[in-house]
Amino acid sequence: MYIYTSDRERADVETGEFDDLGPVFESVEGHHSIFAAEVMCKPSERAMSREDVLEALERQVRFIASLYRPSGCEPLPNPSLRTFELRFIKGDDGGGAGNLRTAFVGKVFDEDGESSRRLATELWQEVESLFPDDYALRPASSEGEFEALFLGSLVEGIERSKQVAEIRRYEEFIPMEREEQVWEQNYLVYPFVWHGGARRQVFKVMLAFPGRHVLSVSLRPTKLYEAEERFLCDLYATAEKLSKVNWLRSKVQGQIGMQLYTTYLRRLKRPFLMRVQLTGEPAVPLPLAQALGAELTQPVGQGLNPAEEPFEVGYELVFPDPGVELGVAVRNLRLLEHDFWGPDLPLAKYRRFRYLVDALWANCAFRLPINERGFVNS
Repeated sequence: MYIYTSDRERADVETGEFDDLGPVFESVEGHHSIFAAEVMCKPSERAMSREDVLEALERQVRFIASLYRPSGCEPLPNPSLRTFELRFIKGDDGGGAGNLRTAFVGKVFDEDGESSRRLATELWQEVESLFPDDYALRPASSEGEFEALFLGSLVEGIERSKQVAEIRRYEEFIPMEREEQVWEQNYLVYPFVWHGGARRQVFKVMLAFPGRHVLSVSLRPTKLYEAEERFLCDLYATAEKLSKVNWLRSKVQGQIGMQLYTTYLRRLKRPFLMRVQLTGEPAVPLPLAQALGAELTQPVGQGLNPAEEPFEVGYELVFPDPGVELGVAVRNLRLLEHDFWGPDLPLAKYRRFRYLVDALWANCAFRLPINERGFVNS
């Protein structure tokens, strides 16, 4: 298989320490090695039973969970920057269903080029063995095949802010009183919402627009720092206080905060950082962002726990400013990096919360098309 290895480049690697600005990073020079494989699938055109869809999605969730290595296999937080990405690619030669391809991309980083390539080969073997068995992977075997799946030329050609965007989880500060007084502990970040959908509408919108478009969903294993656990506990405590005030708006949002922060503390034991990115030429189609954003944020409680009262969660569509932010966004796509860019609503020590997911939340966006029953193309 073909493995792309970068020239010597800088990468920010977490040291495992935490300060007032969040995780502490060390700037390290080394090589990024990346592989790409096409996911051979045939999305079902017929209505499928809910049981079949849920069974297929459960296999995907288990696959995502298996990408998080057991304790002791590799020290956290992820010194080799193991990163996984699904890229849904719409080509520029028409709008037929066959013009939509799915690529699985993996990356590792090491100071030594040969070690980087070896680690990438080992990562590919790991992914291939763990991948859901109702799909087949066809790895790129040449530079041309790699380019067709990775679309490096499209990424390198990004020159305008409207060509790249991120869909992020919605964040807000809960007012304490009618005067809109807020404290740093009033921060609330909403989750993406898992449901048993097949993403047909998103793919339909992708195919409707001319030009090349890419939906990229990137996952990087990480850890929840002790400081972040304390922050979640503090945020829960503030939400609990708000749930007891007399002003109804703060009371209701405090109740929502208690529910969410309890869930985060329960589920973020083996977390990933997840970025949802859109790329397009001549620009990211707004209807594509709208369709994907709506799919990621249907009301909480529908599909997971119908007994819970649903509430709207919303999302943010963010474009980088020209210059530094655009450069960071392009580099994230080019090297499967997770560098921060754009405005920060909360304090810096909270900003990872909008990216932290477990395997189930990751499957909200990191989701393969549901295969036609019985289809495996090897």
